[in-house]
Amino acid sequence: MANQQRINIDLKGLREDVENHRDTPEWKELSLSKRLRLLIRSGLDADIELDKSKAVSAVLRALAFDEYPADADMVIAAQALDIPTEALIALRERVLNPQGNGQDRSPQPNGA
Repeated sequence: MANQQRINIDLKGLREDVENHRDTPEWKELSLSKRLRLLIRSGLDADIELDKSKAVSAVLRALAFDEYPADADMVIAAQALDIPTEALIALRERVLNPQGNGQDRSPQPNGA
């Protein structure tokens, strides 16, 4: 069996919320530890989706104001949009360098 880590968690004030989080027979059949694992996984997944949404927004906002988006935002946005990063970079270059003269503009600070 795989090496499992176990930790003790103080559920004071949370146990009832966890128990009553969903009102389905399937939820009621789960052990408390499985319920906690599902809630943690759900929270982590939601956080990841929020990060992706923020990256897409940051890229679009930068492009709208003729600024270079951060490379990290470009990578995350491409993943969120399920397109190759190179395609998003090419789009950025078309938007910010419409003449297509092949010159890559240096990143501009906000407001410049």
